[in-house]
Amino acid sequence: MIKVIDSGRGIQKEILSKLMQPFFTMKSVGKGTGLGLSISKGIVQKHGGDLGYDSTQ
Repeated sequence: MIKVIDSGRGIQKEILSKLMQPFFTMKSVGKGTGLGLSISKGIVQKHGGDLGYDSTQ
């Protein structure tokens, strides 16, 4: 298990359902493709793992 903890403000509840979707980004037009998390999740799943967000930590 790999666990990453971030002490930031967290992610808005409205965004959580879109977080791992391809092409979803909060960046300005031309500043991001929105593929990072979806590609990362696919790679992790191909190796038998899972990638997600847990707001309880």
